[in-house]
Amino acid sequence: PAQSGFKDWEVVVFDSEQVNAFALPGGKIGVYTGLLDVAKNQDQLATVIGHEVAHVLADHSNERLSQSQLANAGLSLANVAIGASEYKQYQQMTMAALG
Repeated sequence: PAQSGFKDWEVVVFDSEQVNAFALPGGKIGVYTGLLDVAKNQDQLATVIGHEVAHVLADHSNERLSQSQLANAGLSLANVAIGASEYKQYQQMTMAALG
């Protein structure tokens, strides 16, 4: 079920040139200063933050966490199948592909 009913939302601004924002469960939103630099007005920034709010309300971060845990389980099985020395390179490539 989707999350709702947060009384206190928290927005944290991170000093980074990265043009991005993210959402975490519990009404937490992160915004990088790089996004502030490229937003032409408050409406554009509000659109991005609204998008992140929608992710929280739809419980997307918990879904992504579940997908990540499933991927890690698959990587552990791959470790056994292909050996530890090759596994590290495989893991790095797989995690890069997953983002």
